[in-house]
Amino acid sequence: MIYEYAVSPALFKNISDVAFLYEAFGIDQGRLISEYPRKRKWTQYARELIKKHARDDSERNALIELLIALEKRALYERQSVIWDDNKKWIENAVDEHSRRPFRAILNHQPTEQADVTTIADTWKVPQWKSPPSFSVSRNAKQMVDAASPLLHLSRVLVLIDRNFEPADARFSKVLIEFARRLQAQAHAPKILQIKYVTTYESNNRTIGQFESECKSVLHTLLPTGISVKFFIKAKRLLHDRFVLTDRGCLQYGIGLDEGDGDVLVTRLSNDNFTDEWNKWEQNSCHNFVIEGSGQ
Repeated sequence: MIYEYAVSPALFKNISDVAFLYEAFGIDQGRLISEYPRKRKWTQYARELIKKHARDDSERNALIELLIALEKRALYERQSVIWDDNKKWIENAVDEHSRRPFRAILNHQPTEQADVTTIADTWKVPQWKSPPSFSVSRNAKQMVDAASPLLHLSRVLVLIDRNFEPADARFSKVLIEFARRLQAQAHAPKILQIKYVTTYESNNRTIGQFESECKSVLHTLLPTGISVKFFIKAKRLLHDRFVLTDRGCLQYGIGLDEGDGDVLVTRLSNDNFTDEWNKWEQNSCHNFVIEGSGQ
């Protein structure tokens, strides 16, 4: 749904390739450009090539504007990268891919390496596809599988479902599966706390009783090292069900619970993602944290 790609800075030699990158990358397209190597080197390489190969000042300025736009909406800061100054960019990218895979590597020229493609051949590469929506079975594993590429890119995870019930295994199984995936993630960034935005039925129990029920049920189900912070809101403020992170947002049509049939998972546009990200923590009337103690 949202994936990370290594992109050769050499593609910034001509305006047609840069125009392709501008159209192909961003949250709306489900593709992010890995800042590989980091410490601004990727951007520096791209700028140097623009200055060297631009035909005139007008083209150079246009290319730099496109690069700046890509930085703002499509650049992903990969953590803990390995780089060898004695190797070319593509050699380093292939090595990094074998250590911690990109979705694919987009190079300025063909190579014999697997998972490396060029702009001309992207249509042949299955990894290039990033559909805006698809359906998965309503079981915890497949529901979390759908969000897994986004989790690998994120520092914050927010689950939003107004119908969450701690004693209902349909909901708790999905939450616990998310927690276990975070615990198992070997590389940085690591997410150690899930934020869960939900509500409760005040006519059946008090907010304190809801908190006690969550702690009683979830404390030993959540793996050690992972916590969940609940944000309770008025039910009228919540409707859509989301898996929201600092890198993007997926909408789970029928909800974050197991059940019969399928759930439609849809990638939100950049504008809609920004709106949801800016408001998810607002208007909370009660918060509490549960620390995991299970395996």
